Amino acid sequence: MYWFVLSKSHRRQNIFILVASYLFYGLWDYRFLSLIALSTTIDYFVGLRLAKSNDKKHRKFLLSISLIGNLSILGFFKYYNFFVESLAYSFGTMGIRISDFTMDIILPVGISFYTLQTLSYTIDIYRDKIKPTEDFIAFSAFVSFFPQLVAGPIERASNLLPQFLQPREFNYKYAVKGMEMILWGLFMKVVIADSLDATQAYIFFTSKNPTLLSQLVNLPLSTTWLYCDFAGYSLIARGTARLLGFELMRNFAFPFFATSVSDFWKRWHISLTSWLMDYVFRPYLKITSSKNKAVYGLFLVFILCGLWHGARLTFLLWGGLTAIFYIIDRFVQKSIGKHFKPQHWITSIALSVMLWFSTQAFFMLSGYLFRSPSLERMAVLLKSMTNVGTISTIDWKINTIPLIAVFFFFGFEYLHRKRNFGFDLSQNIPRVARWGLYLLISFMIVSYLGQTINFVYFQF
Repeated sequence: MYWFVLSKSHRRQNIFILVASYLFYGLWDYRFLSLIALSTTIDYFVGLRLAKSNDKKHRKFLLSISLIGNLSILGFFKYYNFFVESLAYSFGTMGIRISDFTMDIILPVGISFYTLQTLSYTIDIYRDKIKPTEDFIAFSAFVSFFPQLVAGPIERASNLLPQFLQPREFNYKYAVKGMEMILWGLFMKVVIADSLDATQAYIFFTSKNPTLLSQLVNLPLSTTWLYCDFAGYSLIARGTARLLGFELMRNFAFPFFATSVSDFWKRWHISLTSWLMDYVFRPYLKITSSKNKAVYGLFLVFILCGLWHGARLTFLLWGGLTAIFYIIDRFVQKSIGKHFKPQHWITSIALSVMLWFSTQAFFMLSGYLFRSPSLERMAVLLKSMTNVGTISTIDWKINTIPLIAVFFFFGFEYLHRKRNFGFDLSQNIPRVARWGLYLLISFMIVSYLGQTINFVYFQF
């Protein structure tokens, strides 16, 4: 339909994508389509008015309509109960009881993703970085584009919207890479993430007193689970978009090979961290004159990053802890650059290994706050880690085949670390070897199908 029936008109293709996207989202809950339509309409007309106005006050007023409109919708559905409960708790500590005003609110899938995506459009027009489009269909398709609607990547209008405004032609090699992305993404999700889901969930949610060894083994397994689940989705989204002739931004760039915390956050969930840096951190530096404005800005960015993930105290503390790790890392990196220059290749390798290990350790430890359902559960996990007598005991079974798949996966990631993704095969590879890998991975995916486990970032 898309390439052979509608290929003569990219506008018809856009209509087809828009209908498909609304149908896709409506199959979950059609009522929340109204939120996407409302956000789309607000930002479309605000963008047009911004381009026609030269008055600074009027332009700020128009931008505030977009910001307040979008963030109010997001705030109500995602944070209403959190702030009401926090307010009640604060009054309770002073001996004042207030009525429970919480409500049973369903969190619309993907609302955090498409809200930031539409905001990038109006903010960039306000900054005169892009011009608004008068094509409402193209803009609506950009906001609701089904491959990345419910879990990203969070696209920028400057990258994705122009692709809706120009004709698209089918490219065989481009589509092949898209299929490789989908295949590798399914391998990451189905074979690795879904296989590790029960194991890491048992430690974080079920086990009454997990042993020290269980938690030490679970640290790398839980981060691998999170990475393969989310990065797997991102690859499937990018591959699906390529089949339609679109290039989505890269969301992960081999983060487990980073050798510093700052480098890690340039590789992990790139679409969110770069959004916060461009639209929060840099504007904050411009309006603040404090000597420590970079430090305060980093705390602001990572606390917002934690809050973006959900209305939970553990997420806020995770954001603050990550900011501390980030600042410590920057200080260490500067100190090493000034005072320590390896004179021998062995020393250089040892330093790289040490920096890599500390980077991954920081991420894994902060992951305890990220995954823990509450501070009370976090306290239980930390307390059980002090029981040295349990160091030789694992209180759950490890399935051997998924572990082998994990080593296979990271081996491929390492070999392809300078390419676009972990299964970015070169066309110079013999066809027999290439198709052998396709069939092997397809067989593993089919073998592990049957578990219906949602992508973890659907809840954000």
